[in-house]
Amino acid sequence: MKNLAEVLRIYVDRPLKHTLYKLDNYIDQPKEDGYRSIHMRYRFAGRATASPWNNLRIEVQVRTKLQHSWATAVETIDAFTGENIKFGAGADKWRRFFALMGSVHALYERQHPVPGTPVVTSELRDELSDLSTELNVPYMLRSYARIGRQVQGYKNGKDYWYLLELMPSTSEVKMTSYPNRMSDLAKNDYADAELRFRDTLNQAVLVSVDSIKDLQKAYPNFFGDTRLFLSSLERFLSEKITPRNKMFPNI
Repeated sequence: MKNLAEVLRIYVDRPLKHTLYKLDNYIDQPKEDGYRSIHMRYRFAGRATASPWNNLRIEVQVRTKLQHSWATAVETIDAFTGENIKFGAGADKWRRFFALMGSVHALYERQHPVPGTPVVTSELRDELSDLSTELNVPYMLRSYARIGRQVQGYKNGKDYWYLLELMPSTSEVKMTSYPNRMSDLAKNDYADAELRFRDTLNQAVLVSVDSIKDLQKAYPNFFGDTRLFLSSLERFLSEKITPRNKMFPNI
């Protein structure tokens, strides 16, 4: 956090030629969904050939690697499941999981916990463990990251839809691809897979090439960021000693 504070001071104490008109510090005041970052909004100030863009709005986001891994994990779940957690939608359990993980990262970074999450570490760990197991988070994120890399390396240019069948009991991931003209077949096969997987831990996901490409464009290192996110989750759930943080008074 020391380096992030220094970065912020550079922007604030040595202002750019652009006009800073709003600063949102979601690290000192985390959002209830677990999001933590600093947003600085500017009005563009250009000269000569750049002057036509004067007063256009620019947003600069500054966050740590852990905070970025959280955002990457949210985007990954959204891209593969359509949960739309980023925009406040999605299943309650997924939203709660990410709120808890926001507090875990705040704990390690000695910052403020996410509102509405436990400040007693044992309670935070117990609730997070239950949700992680119920949602099968490590398996899902690792599978999505692996599939994303497969799709990224798939160069024939014909396939647009990918039906993913995730079977955690056997650690198996089946991927079937379809060209865009066969979208109806892809959707029917997806519906059939959902019926087969009813009342099981297996999961069927239908995802487009565009959604994966958008994810990789916004988060080019999403495979590495996903690993960092999972590492922080597994570390917190497994360790007996947690770093002290005065923001968590009941540790």
